[in-house]
Amino acid sequence: VSYPTEFYIRAHNQLNQPINVGGENFQVTIQAPSGERWNPLVDDPYTGTYTVRYTPREPGMHSIHVELLT
Repeated sequence: VSYPTEFYIRAHNQLNQPINVGGENFQVTIQAPSGERWNPLVDDPYTGTYTVRYTPREPGMHSIHVELLT
């Protein structure tokens, strides 16, 4: 049985200071143990903290890759 889960991305600038506005273009890729990949939606409430929600598609260790597209 898979349960929905979520994690947060907190944006910082080059000086490692928090960015308190949204608008950054993050792309998230999740890879299941079988190798299947998908891109969950990244919710941007324009606070500098982005929420990624997904439901694992199979049991086991999943890899998560977060990329800031410029």
